[in-house]
Amino acid sequence: MKPETHKSTQLRPLERKIWTGLFRVSALVLICCMAAIVGFPDTVGYSWVYWVAAGSTLVCAVAAAMLKKFKSEEAAGDAAWLLSYRERGSKSQWDSDVDD
Repeated sequence: MKPETHKSTQLRPLERKIWTGLFRVSALVLICCMAAIVGFPDTVGYSWVYWVAAGSTLVCAVAAAMLKKFKSEEAAGDAAWLLSYRERGSKSQWDSDVDD
């Protein structure tokens, strides 16, 4: 069993859900903006749609970076937990007197 989690790490699932939701919404806005730009190039022109697309691209990139950070931190925590409960003998791994 895993040891009890700290109260500071209990917010991680909520933070992860927020960043995931932000990523999904910004990706949807970006897709809609790109469809409007490609589908109606004469009517859209250089307007606010380009600025919205640029902003949603930035938000999407930041959210993706944060999600990758959470994933790597979770993997590091799991690895540390696995290594902490591993039993080690008194002999060295590279002991030359080990019988084969």
